[in-house]
Amino acid sequence: MRTETGKIKDVLERKVELVRDSRHHKMYYQAVMDYHEYICSSKELTPILKKLIDSDKISPVYLRDIFSDFLIIQDLKYDVPTVHHYPNFYTPEIEAKYKLMKHLAELAKSEYDEINTPNKLFFDPNTPVIKTQRDEEYFYTQKLHNDIIELLNEPGDTDDVSQPVFDDRTCTLHFQNEAIVISKKQESDPHKLMRTIFKDTSKVWANDEILEDWGYDFGEEVSEGKIYQAGKAANEKIAQSTTIKDFLDVTTKSVAINKKYLAM
Repeated sequence: MRTETGKIKDVLERKVELVRDSRHHKMYYQAVMDYHEYICSSKELTPILKKLIDSDKISPVYLRDIFSDFLIIQDLKYDVPTVHHYPNFYTPEIEAKYKLMKHLAELAKSEYDEINTPNKLFFDPNTPVIKTQRDEEYFYTQKLHNDIIELLNEPGDTDDVSQPVFDDRTCTLHFQNEAIVISKKQESDPHKLMRTIFKDTSKVWANDEILEDWGYDFGEEVSEGKIYQAGKAANEKIAQSTTIKDFLDVTTKSVAINKKYLAM
């Protein structure tokens, strides 16, 4: 069975090969945009993109290209140019540092007034790509690709980048290459909930089972929504570090780890 990391690397290699082999504007820019959309949409690659951005390994010029390409594709897909689906790596801190939205607005106001017009691409599909131009632009894509693969191959990383582990002693969830402190207060409800859930990560835990694991007697009166609020609080902490808002599947009757974040 292919590991999740292996699958991601295979997809990345196929997509960058399309960029490398394209000889006309339409094929080349569509391949580049497809590559950019994938790395912006992949939840597994989110911590890697953040690490590369934090360490200034992606030049601001190319980061803006990645960002604008992703937004253009979302506009083309959803035909709602005023509603943006942002890349997973996008945070207020990144916006404050690189002014991505501000830069995009300046482009739209100056030479790219059509940037918010759906179903338009800003290149002639029949014009061959000039080799020197393509090589210069492709350099950034190849460098980013190499940096991503290098981090995916780093010794000590788990082979499955999405496998979560909870350290009960420090109340820390290790997930998406992030160490997320669920609660600074020991024995808080979110802390106790994560401890219980990680006793069996594949199980859907009913609220009564959770309360029993916490030491409550059957039928003992508990404040309404106690488990639900604990799950929501844990999800909020996780979302602050990973942008993933549904790590826990929380309902008014049960809590479980969302299966899409568990290793297959």
